[in-house]
Formats: sequence, structure tokens, C-alpha cells
Amino acid sequence: MNRRLKICAAFVLALATLSYVPKASAQAKDACTLVVPADIEAVLGEPVRPPMKESHASTTLQVSTCRFFPSQSQGKMLSVMLNQVSANDSASNTPMSLYLKKMNFTNLQQVSGVGTDAAWGSITLGGKLICQMQARKDKTTWITIMLTGLPDDPDTLKRVKTLANQVLSKIVE
Repeated sequence: MNRRLKICAAFVLALATLSYVPKASAQAKDACTLVVPADIEAVLGEPVRPPMKESHASTTLQVSTCRFFPSQSQGKMLSVMLNQVSANDSASNTPMSLYLKKMNFTNLQQVSGVGTDAAWGSITLGGKLICQMQARKDKTTWITIMLTGLPDDPDTLKRVKTLANQVLSKIVE
């Protein structure tokens, strides 16, 4: 799959995430301030290029994304999305596994030891396996870690779980 198609698939998943969320809080923090290249390299297993930043804001959601690509190979990508919503919306209580299920992820599993609620799943788009973790910090903040180019196996999940805990620990209310 060419690089544009991979980026497009990741963007489609990000937009799908936006369609299942409640009202936004004040201003999104920059997701790239929550990760360092060494954290991403530990997951991808190789050095990465400088991150690509994106932010999206609407009346319903504030999202900041930090996307990394390896500097030595193709086919891998990891993005960290910081999602912020208002505490007054009942969707803030939606289980993370339900978000993944609504986006047709398979191999869903609850993940213990990450935030207040976390889930992991995978989906194949355009022949490319995409793994994703949704992890809630509290009623107003959660992260999405999406990656391609790695297998959906216990080792990948363990590395993403470590990254999720590092990111969540850096989010200051």
C-alpha cells in the first residue's frame, strides 16, 4: 500500500473517532508535548522522523494529533491523539471498547492498568493492519494511539500500553 493510502486510512479512522464523541472542553493541549521520539521509537523499534502535528476543533471536540513515521523504513506509522470533551455529556461515560466496536475494530480487549478505562483492537483497511488503543484519563480527556506496520500481538500491546501510561501521566488537568 502506498504512503498516501496509509495516511488516508489513518485520517479516515481519526474522522470516525470524531463522529462518536460528545461536547468539547475549552482548548486542546498539544499532543506532541506529551511524547518524545524515544517513546515512539520504543514502540516502532526504530528511529523516527520529526512528528507531524494536526489539531481539530469543533463545538463537540478538541483533538490534537502527533503522527510519527520511521526514518529508516516504510509501512509503519504511529499517531497519538489527545481528545478533550466536556464533563457534562453522558457520552463521556461511553466505554472505550464501544468506540472501537462502533468503528468496526475486531479482536477487542479491555486493557487493565491504563487510565480509568482502556481498550485495544485492530482492523484491516486496504490490506493494512491498523491497531488502536483508546485510553481514558477522566471524563473529559482520553487518548487514541493508532499504529500500522506492527502485528496485533501481546508484545505490541505491551509496548503501546507503556506508551499510553507515559502519555496519560503527562496530561495535567
